[in-house]
Formats: sequence, structure tokens, C-alpha cells
Amino acid sequence: MIPNLVSGKCTRDGIFLLRNTCERMMDCQKDLNLCFIDYAKAFDRVNHEKPREVLAKAGIPSHERRLVCEIYWNQSATVKLTSGTTEDIIIHRGVRQGCILSPSLFNLYSNYLLQEAISEKSGILINGVNISNIRYADDTFILAESEEQPQAMLDNIVDKCKEYGMEINAKKTKTMHIGRDTEARRITVGNAVLGQVEIFIPWTHDHGECCHFERGTNTG
Repeated sequence: MIPNLVSGKCTRDGIFLLRNTCERMMDCQKDLNLCFIDYAKAFDRVNHEKPREVLAKAGIPSHERRLVCEIYWNQSATVKLTSGTTEDIIIHRGVRQGCILSPSLFNLYSNYLLQEAISEKSGILINGVNISNIRYADDTFILAESEEQPQAMLDNIVDKCKEYGMEINAKKTKTMHIGRDTEARRITVGNAVLGQVEIFIPWTHDHGECCHFERGTNTG
């Protein structure tokens, strides 16, 4: 997994790992199943109660947790209408735009969501290390070798998303199969069948050039 929203890390790190993983699996003549997950309004859906638990799990001292909760979660907003301004509306979810804490809070939030959803034995094994997901910000890729594993991983993520207040956008979430078998995979989120793509453009790296992946080959 690439540490997302961390100083010194960028999309280039994720692209490098994903490309090398694809090449390694192809060299070993093994299949690789990818799922490119898109969360619906990810930063706006963070449940304000859950980060309290996440901060505690991360070992943040109690006095610092209280400080974050006081300055971050106890927030309200008003809406200006033609007839006047509404009373204060308590905001119960979402990270604050422009706040320097927001990237770190979302990073912890999404990290624990996936840790709880995905088994340590899931993913693909390279040099004795299991790689199950690659992330940057709210972009998440899950990787698996077997045909059945992506569905099982997605089902667990969907269940855990409900607990964390998140939701997968089935229309924008795509799958890709890289290997000798050209048969289409049927992977679903709820009742929606995910689209399987031949080419996917995950990120634009620092110089504005797109990196794209094709089924069977990967170029940038």
C-alpha cells in the first residue's frame, strides 16, 4: 500500500508500484485482477463519530483527541436564503475543506476501513509480502490473483463502508483482468455489475502526463 496524503509521497509512487506489480505478474505468467474503486463524495461522507475511535486506535493521546474533537467536529453552518439566514445547522459528517488536519484524518479513516475489511492474506504475494491495495487520497485499487477474491474483498469493503458512512460509486468503479484468459469477469456492488475495462487512466503524475494501463500490457 502507498501511504496516501503523506509528505514526500505522490501519485508517481502508486504508478510505479502498480506498473511493477503488473509486470511481475505477467513475467510469472500469473493472472492479475484489479478493481479501481471510486467512493461517492468520499471527503464529504466521513462520519464524525467514527474518527474518535480511529484516533484512539492510532494511539493518539486522549488530550489530543479531545482537542481535535473540540475544534474539528463541533462545527455548524448557516444557509443564506432570500428570506434571511437559517439557524445554525450542526454538521455531522465530512472533513473540513482547507483544514491542515483533514488529509491526515481522512488518511487514518480510510486506512482503518480497509484494514478491517481486507484480510492480511488477501491480495497477491510478491517476495513473501501480500499486496492487497494501493491508495492515494480517495483513490483505491484492490489487487488479487484468483477470480473469486476481488468479489469477496469488495463485499467486505461494502459492508465496512456502511459502518464508516462511506459508499462505493458503482457506476465509476471499474475492473480489469490482466492475463491469458480473456473471459469477462462478473463483479458486482450490490445489484450493480461493474464495468470491465481494457484501458484505465488512474492518475496524472507531477508533470501533467497521464499514465494508462491496458489489459495485457501496461504503458505510460
